[in-house]
Amino acid sequence: MADLTVGADDDNVILGGTHITHLAHADDVKLLSTSPNGLQAKIDAFDGWCNSNFLISNSTKTSLAIFGEIPRTVPHITQNGVRLAWTEDHKYVGTTFTSTDRSIMAMHYIRKAEAAQSIANMTFAIRSKIGDLAPLDAIRIYMARVDPHLTQSCEVAIDVSTPLLELLESVQHRFLRRALGLSSRCMIAALFVETGVMPLRHRRLILALRYLRYLLGLPPSRFAALALRDVFALAMAGHPGWVTDIRIALGSLPGKPIPVLITDLLDGDSITTLIHDVEASLDHWLSTIVADSPKLELLCGRYEIGKKGVVSYAVRHKKRQHHRVRVQKHRIAITKLLVLDHRLSVETLRWTQRYQPPVARAMRLCRLCLQDVEEPLHILFDCAGSDELTAMRTECLAQCTAKCLALLPLRSTPIGFFHRAIAEPLTVPTMARFVRNALRLVYSHEQYRPPRELLQDIPELLEPTIYDAGDHNEDDDAPQSPPKPPHIRGIIVPKSST
Repeated sequence: MADLTVGADDDNVILGGTHITHLAHADDVKLLSTSPNGLQAKIDAFDGWCNSNFLISNSTKTSLAIFGEIPRTVPHITQNGVRLAWTEDHKYVGTTFTSTDRSIMAMHYIRKAEAAQSIANMTFAIRSKIGDLAPLDAIRIYMARVDPHLTQSCEVAIDVSTPLLELLESVQHRFLRRALGLSSRCMIAALFVETGVMPLRHRRLILALRYLRYLLGLPPSRFAALALRDVFALAMAGHPGWVTDIRIALGSLPGKPIPVLITDLLDGDSITTLIHDVEASLDHWLSTIVADSPKLELLCGRYEIGKKGVVSYAVRHKKRQHHRVRVQKHRIAITKLLVLDHRLSVETLRWTQRYQPPVARAMRLCRLCLQDVEEPLHILFDCAGSDELTAMRTECLAQCTAKCLALLPLRSTPIGFFHRAIAEPLTVPTMARFVRNALRLVYSHEQYRPPRELLQDIPELLEPTIYDAGDHNEDDDAPQSPPKPPHIRGIIVPKSST
């Protein structure tokens, strides 16, 4: 189609002083005009070219769209005597454009989110046939099959609309939760810390910056270079456009926004620096959340030990040792413990339920010993309220220290011992099995809840934490929905308090 010409007139679209009459990609052709008469003339010229080259244009697959103000009377446009239909949205080269929405890419976001979610559902549906799908394998499938849909056309569709971006982010979050076996109560930041996957907001922005760097190196005669020249002129004049959207996206990054000048986007080296700044902003955001959140205290100071003994403290790590645990229930149990997605009282008594106010941390006592707060490190290393738990702990510590002598001096520091045990390839399966068995033992006992009268007498023991309901994992160790009133279960009132 190199010899296709549809004529140049005053109704052509002009980029950088160059008339753009049409776009062609394989057998898909888009004719452009700023007036109905000009468009009709181009369609007639295109049909004439097809007749001269023994081709037939398909009128049933041809549609029309108006971008801008829609006239009261829609003009009649024909092709080979057939009246063409007007449409609100259409797809060209895999990208859906919408002419009646504030965002020209709104329908593209919606369709890509639906396509990505469909593939995600099929990915996890195969577990009924093949068995367990390890997190590392699930992430590979995500990057190969789901991520391309979530990032398609991100080079031109800059994420300045939060509702549209959330459509794609929700698909990513659900996939990562299912890959790790977590519930919807898990903190979103923990998903990226655990898997090493980059959040869509940052990933899509980095791809757009790479595309901008590529455009700056194009010959001036290329259409993309002409369009880039015009969008920079719009930005310089203070008008909205692609360059302005990139600046807005950089300044809207969570945790550590990146303010930039328009001139910073005109240099390839500056853009390379911006890409590194976006990655650093992401790591700073995740590190701040992990350090400030009491729910992620087990992730603070965690590290990974590679095959050659290299220690990595990276906040995002793609291959965590506990993800390699082969027993699915053991792997899910230790993952839930790390991100506080379990049913221990330190977490569940934070929830606000009907007829049951939240309880301050100091009163969320262990259901086995009633001596200390029921939290992960207490259950794993300190609780003496169950002989069975003590026996399991003794066996686990003995096996771990036998496999890794470096754990011997850490036995007096529970958090240090735990971090080293889950970082060592030889000891992480043993620790994961112990976590699974310990949690099952704890869950087999009814939860202790302080008497309501005690909470009413001491108002400061009430903690106004809102419980956010959502989807729940089907694993038997997954947090269950709070019981519906008035059938409230799991309340133990010591005789001394009645």
